[in-house]
Amino acid sequence: MTDRQPFDYDTLFAGNAPDPAPMRVVTRAKYDFAIAYPDPSTVPTDALAECLRSAVADEGRELAVYPHEQGYPPLRKYVAQKLARDRGIHADPDDIFLADGSSQPNHILIEALIEPGDVVFTEQFVYSGTLRTLQRFHADVRGVHCDDDGMLPHALDAAILDAKREGKRPKIIYTIPTFQNPMGWTMTLERRRAMLDAARSHGIAIIEDDCYVDLRYDGENVQSIASLDRDGIVNYVGSFSKITGPGMRIGYLSASEQMMGRLRTIKSGGGVNQFAAWAIHRYAERFLDGHVREINDVQRVKRDSMLSALGENFGSAACWSRPDGGLYIWLELPESADLVEAQDAAFDAGVGYQAGPIFSPDGVSGKNYARLCYGYNTPDDIREGVARRPSSTTADTSAASMKVLGIETSCDETAAAVVEDGRRIHSNVVASQADIHAEYGGIVPEIASRQHLVTLNAVVRQAVNQAGIELRDIDGIAVTHGPGLAGSLLVGVNAAKGLALAGDTPVIGVNHLEGHIYAAWLEDIPPPEADPGFPLLCLIASGGHTDLVLMREHGVYELLAQTRDDAAGEAFDKAARVLGLGFPGGPAIQAMSERPHAETKRFPRPSIKGSLDFSFSGLKTAMLHRAQEKGWYPPSDVRVDQRELAGVAAAFQEAMVDCMVTRCIAAAKTHRVKGILLGGGVAANSLLRREMTQASPVPVIVPRPSLCTDNGAMIGAAAWHHLRSGPQYQWDLDVAPSLRLA
Repeated sequence: MTDRQPFDYDTLFAGNAPDPAPMRVVTRAKYDFAIAYPDPSTVPTDALAECLRSAVADEGRELAVYPHEQGYPPLRKYVAQKLARDRGIHADPDDIFLADGSSQPNHILIEALIEPGDVVFTEQFVYSGTLRTLQRFHADVRGVHCDDDGMLPHALDAAILDAKREGKRPKIIYTIPTFQNPMGWTMTLERRRAMLDAARSHGIAIIEDDCYVDLRYDGENVQSIASLDRDGIVNYVGSFSKITGPGMRIGYLSASEQMMGRLRTIKSGGGVNQFAAWAIHRYAERFLDGHVREINDVQRVKRDSMLSALGENFGSAACWSRPDGGLYIWLELPESADLVEAQDAAFDAGVGYQAGPIFSPDGVSGKNYARLCYGYNTPDDIREGVARRPSSTTADTSAASMKVLGIETSCDETAAAVVEDGRRIHSNVVASQADIHAEYGGIVPEIASRQHLVTLNAVVRQAVNQAGIELRDIDGIAVTHGPGLAGSLLVGVNAAKGLALAGDTPVIGVNHLEGHIYAAWLEDIPPPEADPGFPLLCLIASGGHTDLVLMREHGVYELLAQTRDDAAGEAFDKAARVLGLGFPGGPAIQAMSERPHAETKRFPRPSIKGSLDFSFSGLKTAMLHRAQEKGWYPPSDVRVDQRELAGVAAAFQEAMVDCMVTRCIAAAKTHRVKGILLGGGVAANSLLRREMTQASPVPVIVPRPSLCTDNGAMIGAAAWHHLRSGPQYQWDLDVAPSLRLA
């Protein structure tokens, strides 16, 4: 018997059928940064099951008939309401098409519009799934150059005109304008309007793929392009996949009636899976808004963990995006790096990622780029995975360094410093105004700002000279832009922008309170190997602030407690004034309390029931009454017993320190921190440093006293942690006198 040959389809396949593809075998690395899976613990399985049971009980008999070709009508009605509420798109439920995720709407739109050779404009790097679909229909895909605000309008116009000159037919602009995949940026409103104007002018359709818009962790959403459209140019695509679970495969499309008529004939297989539509509809109406808030809180921590890990491991040798949401970070290494070549070695090391060329329309560009997804792994896994990158993923960074000029003028110190890589101090010059303000018993804002004008140039010059460099050797300029005195801040901000503009140097604004935190990273306090890790509890006692802040990662803060009235520094100043000890009050009271002193009645320890918040006004008032009882205040000719005065100063200081220590220790235990960090002028108090160290169950990190008070080095150190992800040119930087840290 002769062997029978299998039937040969080669002569039967349609000419437009895609090339064959092998069955995919999905292998995932331990540290899987390749695919944008959400956190599996956030998939609301119990609630979805409950909603599905309810739907089957109510409508189960409807399974006997095919679903509506555009999808379950109640879910389409919900989508229409959600689009109107969240995206400013006013569509009738009949203008909504339910589909399998967001990929299917993109597919049928492309099928409806593209003939071989038609030109489609995308971002210079674009979601690989849509890119494959465009290639499947033989589109001429052209990437348009982008910056951090999205597709450049002049580049888009030029690309359209080039296509027309070549006799090509421009058909579609495809964009992911919010948390773009893979680059992570969000397109500004101005750019969205410019894109719509270009499409209208040239007669081109827009596909606005907004599948990540609900995943916003920071900032405010930007108006959708579709909401700006009055002509039916924009086809809007959204999805429930990223906010419930990709396995649900429910997305949607809103388009004009003219387009909808064509899509009804293109989409095969009838409506979407009725089970999934039932579950999503009932879940969305009951739980979705709260669920989105919960998953965004989870993903924010993961994003911040990856940003921190990239900074720790790549430093200034790489750049990466800082998205306000979504699931992706776009990593750029030096041009000499080849992340395609390194991909297998990375996978063998347990790290998965997608290299740039898979997102490039030409399939070649972007070898030194990678998309990193942070949604699936835990924060600890993210840190471990980034740290385990093979050496071939980057160039030698041993010699890479960054010198930052830090400028501080938030209050009454004019300061400038040169700091290298956030730790090494090359110079740190401080011109104090304490003597000038002492005669007034406190800081006079107008005098402070005028004095900054007089001394800042000389202070900056001295800092640069002491560092043994020239201004052109500076890699970045950092300046305090808040909180603080408005006039004083203006002097520093304007000077920094002027210096940056003259040298075409990156310039960045720094939160003064964050500067006090990063003073602890300067020089060897602590050495890198002694860092306790995160989270850290930070007590920041500076100026009008006494805050307890949970520092989860570098640059990631949560405010736990603050003062309800006077700050600790203010209470020290006012108490010293009452005792006639001068200004500033903290050092004066400490010096007096260290003298021989008589025992005296202890001061109260104010507390707020059920809160870690501070309150020092009662303690300050108790000091006033004590001084009045003894005839010390108002000042008179009565002789003051210095031992008794020292005793009162010591008792007041003990009460102040006790209030701060007890709250810190309570917060540290509650939040299971790995260390306590002290920052701000009050952190220079020797009793506070000693008592905190003795009471704390975890390491206590305190800068040396000269770095606790306001200085430029701390501003340079804080800025380095922001600038190491890439240069920033904040030419529109303004002062923010009431700026908050968390």
